[in-house]
Amino acid sequence: MAENSQTAHLPLPPALKLLRSLYPVIESLTPGLAKIICARFFLRPFRFGRPAPEQEIAQSASTSQITINGEQIACYHWGAANQPYILCVHGWSGRATQFFALIKTLLDNGYSVLAFDGPAHGKSTGRETNLVEFAQCIDALIKLNGSPACLIGHSLGGVACMYYQKHYNSSIPQITINSPVLPQEIFENYAFRLNANPQKVARWLSEYTMKKLGIAFEQISGNVLAEDFPEVPFLVCTDENDREVSPANAQLLQQKIPQAQLFVSQKQGHVRILKYEPLLHAVIIFIQENTKQ
Repeated sequence: MAENSQTAHLPLPPALKLLRSLYPVIESLTPGLAKIICARFFLRPFRFGRPAPEQEIAQSASTSQITINGEQIACYHWGAANQPYILCVHGWSGRATQFFALIKTLLDNGYSVLAFDGPAHGKSTGRETNLVEFAQCIDALIKLNGSPACLIGHSLGGVACMYYQKHYNSSIPQITINSPVLPQEIFENYAFRLNANPQKVARWLSEYTMKKLGIAFEQISGNVLAEDFPEVPFLVCTDENDREVSPANAQLLQQKIPQAQLFVSQKQGHVRILKYEPLLHAVIIFIQENTKQ
């Protein structure tokens, strides 16, 4: 079964803990069913409740909805309409309000903020989604509101922003925070969550992505998206102790995107980094140096 120093202690939702205990038996006795479970769970995020700080920031937002592929997408706006805005994109099984500390910091520095709950996330409708649909949400919001001063993406949200930039011919300053770009690590982490064979998982997910989206998984990975990336200001943020996305992902982005700057924190993990004061400061400095208010 898949287990390595990076993923050995990943937090797991209760439902996934139960499936994880049964999956090796399913994989051994009925591989066809195991393949179906593997593929379907991969595109189905878990929804989590909002802690108090997120509830507070949600109450202060102006809300609206857009429709993407028949699903109602919850959108949030903070700040004045005449201020330059920052578009924040959350990660897998996340939600817009996870940026609560960053939202407050941006508002204090004269920016407004736009964010959304991705399809099948937060207050948006749907049961499953993918990176391409996240990019479609980004595109729809930019068409409605004009170009943001900066794109900020956490985890999968950062890769979705990269996909948007490459496939929609965009050139917006961008920040990624703990974003996974190495396909093999993504497969290994997911295999650990299921307690599955990582080689089978890689093969099954590649086949399913091709069938579902008509494109190879590797072609929508950050590893490939980083090649010939638009020459825009780029800040790559990582934490040395992230148990979900190793620093090797950020290092690869820095290698493939010549203009990329690197911010490294310690002991903040995958999500807690979003309220880490040195990161918030680095984000503001980057935006101020690379955009015009």
